[in-house]
Amino acid sequence: MVDRPADLGDLVIVDYTLAPEGMDARTEEGYSFIPGQGQVMPEMEEAVIGLAAGGTRTTRLKFADDHRTEALRGKGGEATVTVKEVKEKVLPVLDDEFAKSMGPFESVDAVKAELRKDLQARRDRENRRALEDAVMETLLGAHDFQVPDALVLRQVGHQIEHTRERLRRQGVDPDKLPWDYPKLLEELKPGAEKAVKRALLLEAIAEKEGLAPADEQVDAEVERIAAASQRPAPAVRRMMEQSGDLDSLRYSLRESRTLDHLIERAKIAP
Repeated sequence: MVDRPADLGDLVIVDYTLAPEGMDARTEEGYSFIPGQGQVMPEMEEAVIGLAAGGTRTTRLKFADDHRTEALRGKGGEATVTVKEVKEKVLPVLDDEFAKSMGPFESVDAVKAELRKDLQARRDRENRRALEDAVMETLLGAHDFQVPDALVLRQVGHQIEHTRERLRRQGVDPDKLPWDYPKLLEELKPGAEKAVKRALLLEAIAEKEGLAPADEQVDAEVERIAAASQRPAPAVRRMMEQSGDLDSLRYSLRESRTLDHLIERAKIAP
């Protein structure tokens, strides 16, 4: 901790109250961020600059027109920020001792090798997603069919509930937000219809090609999940059966095998 006003690049710990116009205020205590890195709204970043521990500032702000929460898009508001602590970032010496403190590494070279491995894995995942998207776009373009409205509406409902749950985790009561459900339905319906078509196509291909995962594959994935969570596999399986996650796992494995099958065929196509 440093005894000086906050500046760009410092770690600041604040209490703040955020009050969008026409909505209930929300207070957060002990929130930390680094000004200049875009972790909070620009007005809140600017508000803490020049404040030492104990300093308070109130600022006007405006939510972005494309804010992830529709009810906040374009709204004005006010934020009051109180700085509790200011911490200066001190970079450690990049040597073998530092490398050992990061995990099972004996040297800086070992850390660099692991980072390169992680970066390559990330690129592989991104390339895989791009390939999957390209294959599915081709399939969807070649198969124009109608899907039941009930399935589309169910998909929209899942997306809305996912958004509401994310808001709860952020400390926002979704029931206090002015949801415009007809407008939300209009915005989400095209994407939901596409997602349903994608799922139906993959299901039909999986059934035709016999790509359902074998019991051994499901068991292996349960074992992997159990090992990652450091719990006995039988207990994990029982929990997944009770929650319905085991069926979701089978569906995910079938989808993955189907995409593998499609990508293999796409690679050898003339």
